[in-house]
Amino acid sequence: MKHLSMRFVLCSLALFALASQAVADPTFDLVIHADSKLTPLTISGTIADPAQTSVKFAETTALAGYTLTGPEGPIDLKRKTTSGLPVKFSGTFSQRSGDKFRTGDDEVYCLNRVFPNPEVEADGAYYKVKFDLPAGYRGLASDPGVRQEHGLAFQIARLQEPKKTRVDSMDVEYNWPQDFNPDARYVAWFEQCLAQDLKLLGPLAISKLRVGAIRRGGRKEVNGSPSGNLILYSRSALGGEFDPSAPAGLELQSDLSDGLKKLAIARELAHFWYGQAWHGTQGWMTEGVAQYVALVNLRQDPGVNQEDVRKFLEAGGKSVRGPIPAAGLEGDDYIRAYYQAPRALWELGEIVGHEKFLRELNYVFAGHPNPEFEDFESYHLTVHPRHKALWKSVWKLEEKA
Repeated sequence: MKHLSMRFVLCSLALFALASQAVADPTFDLVIHADSKLTPLTISGTIADPAQTSVKFAETTALAGYTLTGPEGPIDLKRKTTSGLPVKFSGTFSQRSGDKFRTGDDEVYCLNRVFPNPEVEADGAYYKVKFDLPAGYRGLASDPGVRQEHGLAFQIARLQEPKKTRVDSMDVEYNWPQDFNPDARYVAWFEQCLAQDLKLLGPLAISKLRVGAIRRGGRKEVNGSPSGNLILYSRSALGGEFDPSAPAGLELQSDLSDGLKKLAIARELAHFWYGQAWHGTQGWMTEGVAQYVALVNLRQDPGVNQEDVRKFLEAGGKSVRGPIPAAGLEGDDYIRAYYQAPRALWELGEIVGHEKFLRELNYVFAGHPNPEFEDFESYHLTVHPRHKALWKSVWKLEEKA
C-alpha cells in the first residue's frame, strides 16, 4: 500500500480543572472506522467526565475546524463552559505519517498524544474503543478498564490470532502481524525481564499485558511505546533487521545489535512502573530510571557485553555538560535524562547494590506522587551519609554547563 495522507473526524480536547476543584479522569467512548484502504479513518463518539465539577475546554490549534455538542447545543470553544457532559465531538484533520503515527503497508498505528488520538490534557483517561474495520483487519488497543497516562495508542493491521501465556502473576497476550513472527529469543527475554521486574519493582495495578509489533524506525533504531496495558514494540526490537551506528571513535568488543535490542525491550517494559505507575518532576525519573532498570536486567544475560552497552550510553551523553537533573525532555535535557542519568544511577547502584538501590528509589516514588530531585537526594544521604561527595560527583551538580 502506498504512503497516504489521512482525514480524520475527531475532536482533540484539552480539559483543565478549575483551580479550586479536582476533575476525575475523563472517559472516551469511541468508534474507529476504516475503509478497505485504511483511509480515511473516521473517529466519532462522546467524552464523559464522572466528576461533579465544572470544567472548561481550552481552544488550541488542534481544535480549528472542530465542533463540540453538549446537552444544551453547540459549545463555544473560546469560552469556559460548565454545561453538562457527555459531549459529542466531530471535525476534520489531515495528518501525514511520522514517527508516532503511520499509515501504509496494510497498517495504521498511533502512539501517545498525536492525531488521530482524541488528546486530553489530564492526568489520565479511559478509552472504550470499538473498531469497525474491513474483513481481515483487527484493531489493537489497551483494555477499556485500564487508565492511560499518555493518551490513546492503537494499531490496525492484519493480525494473527492472539497467543496467550502467563508470567508469574501477569497474563500476557501477544498480537503479531500476519507477516511477522518475532525471534523467540527476544520473546523469552521479554518474559525474563517481566518476571525480574515484578520481583524487583513489585506488582502493577494491571493483571494483563498486551504486546504488539509495528513498523517503526526502520533498521536504524529499536524502540517501544507502552500505554495503559498495551506495549507496541518496533519490529526491529523483536528480531527484525537492526543496524546500529556506534559513535565515531568508540572502541567496542562486540556487535551492539543484540544488546541494544534487549536494552530497548527491558527499558520500555520498565515504563509500566516509571512513567505510568510512578511519576516525577524531571525527565530522568522516568526515562533515566527505566534505562537503568534495563541495564540491571542485562546482567541476567551473559551473552551481552554489558560494558559495551554502557560505553554506548556514555558516548551518547558526552556532548552535554552541566548538572544532570533537569526538568524537561527536550534538547540537552533529553540527553541528560536518557544517556547521563542511567550512568549516574548505575554508579550508585554498583556501590550500594543494585537491588538495594532500586528499593531505595522506589521508596521515594511510593512516598511522593510527583517527587523532586531533592526528595531522592535527601533520602539517599539519610541512608548513606558518607555519600555526599559521591552524590554531587555522579550527578555533576557542580559542573558548569
